[in-house]
Amino acid sequence: MPIKRFLFWVGKIFGGKKKFRLAIYGLPNAGKTSLANRISMQWTGRRIGTVSQIPHETRILNQVKEVTIKVEGKEFTIDLIDVPGISHKNDLFDRHYKMFLSKMSKKKAKQRVKDAILGVKKAVVLLDYIDTALLVMDSSEDPYDPTNFLILGALKAKKVPVIIVANKIDLPMANPASIRETYDDYPVVELSAKKDKNIDLLYKALAAHHK
Repeated sequence: MPIKRFLFWVGKIFGGKKKFRLAIYGLPNAGKTSLANRISMQWTGRRIGTVSQIPHETRILNQVKEVTIKVEGKEFTIDLIDVPGISHKNDLFDRHYKMFLSKMSKKKAKQRVKDAILGVKKAVVLLDYIDTALLVMDSSEDPYDPTNFLILGALKAKKVPVIIVANKIDLPMANPASIRETYDDYPVVELSAKKDKNIDLLYKALAAHHK
């Protein structure tokens, strides 16, 4: 989608608020916290959370308030919220739990599962209090994960505008085009939070709130 048409689409959907609550959703290890840290560090000099290769490192709602972003002569302020990763229960109780056991004691692994479940519940409750959402996807993974569709369905039901972030485009197996094709009803920004690549395109999309 051409950038001008993309920004017009985003602006038409989102409206024109000068301040809004922005929540970052996605599967575990999609790069949500990396993106939240990149945004927060650039504009406030503060990190918002801890990045880990172990799923569900983020199990609470991490937030940094009053993040003022300036792009192309426009200025807007967000309360930035890093949401715990959303997992299908089969993944959480099977694949992820087994990974936890390989990294920590059984007691800690069980507690991590409990905390992850609580984090998902908080993420669902948060839907009633946010203005905009970013859904982060790992562009080197299969975009057809059913949990992505569930997240989008929940956001749509709450009438929360969404930008999909095709993250990790720096990886050799990255295929952001597959995300665009799968979710062609949504605006998609391709970037690498880790390598700080194309973050400005995300800011431009968010700035379209204020047209």
